[in-house]
Amino acid sequence: MKLSTVPDQATLTTTLRVAAGPNTGSPVKLMFITPFVDDQQLDTFIRSYARLVGLQYDIVVIVEEVDKVLEKKISMPSMETFTSVYGQVPAHDGVRNEFADEDDDLYIDDGGVHEHMAIYDHLPFLQCAIGSFSVVSVQIYKEERPSIIKELAYVIEEILGERSALVVFCCALDDKHRSWWPQLKSYIDEHDISNLFNILNSGEIPMAGHGPFITGVLVSEAWNLEIQFMDQAPSGSLLAAHAVMRTT
Repeated sequence: MKLSTVPDQATLTTTLRVAAGPNTGSPVKLMFITPFVDDQQLDTFIRSYARLVGLQYDIVVIVEEVDKVLEKKISMPSMETFTSVYGQVPAHDGVRNEFADEDDDLYIDDGGVHEHMAIYDHLPFLQCAIGSFSVVSVQIYKEERPSIIKELAYVIEEILGERSALVVFCCALDDKHRSWWPQLKSYIDEHDISNLFNILNSGEIPMAGHGPFITGVLVSEAWNLEIQFMDQAPSGSLLAAHAVMRTT
C-alpha cells in the first residue's frame, strides 16, 4: 500500500464501519475497483469496501492483470497463504483446483507472482470489512485476447454462482478520461458486449485492467446482476462499482 500512513487494523475497521452506516442494499456479488491504494485513492477504497461491512463470504477471488506475457494464459499463484499488513489470509485450495480443472487455460502457476501484486492492497480492506475468508488470486496478461477473457468469465460463472463468494475485479479509468465514460457506460447499460470488447481491445480507452473489467461485465450478465457505479470525486476511478442482484 502506497499510503503516507498505514492505519492499524482497529482504526481501519472503525473507519469502514462508520462509512458503511446502515447498509441495507442487496448483497454484493462482484466489485470493480482500482488495483492499488494510495493517498489519492484511499477514499475510493474506503467507500467501496464499506459497502461490504456486515456481509460474509467464504471465498474472495481477486482478478488482476499483469504486465508480462504469462506462459500459462490465466495463472493462479500456488501460495498456501497470502500475507497482508494485518496478517495471513489462507488460499482456498479447493476453488483454485476447481478453476484449474474446469478449463485448460487456467493453471496453478507462479509465473506472474511479484511483490507488488494488487491483491496485497485489497486484503487489508477485506480483513477489516468482512473478517474471516479464504482467497484465490487470478492473474491475466494485460493484453490477453478476448477468447481467454471469455473462458475466465465462464469458469467464474460456473463454479462460483451458488457459492458464498465475492469476486473483485481490479480495473481503473482515471477521471481525466471522463469523456469516454458516456460511451462506455452506454455499452454496459445496453448489454452491448461486442462493442465493449471492440473499443477496449482497440486501446482507444486508456483503461487499466480492461481484461478484469470485461470479465466482470460478462459474469454480471450471466448472473443477471445490476452494476451500480459509485459517484466519484475528481481524483477517483470512474469504474468503482458493486454488482448486486436485480430487484425487479
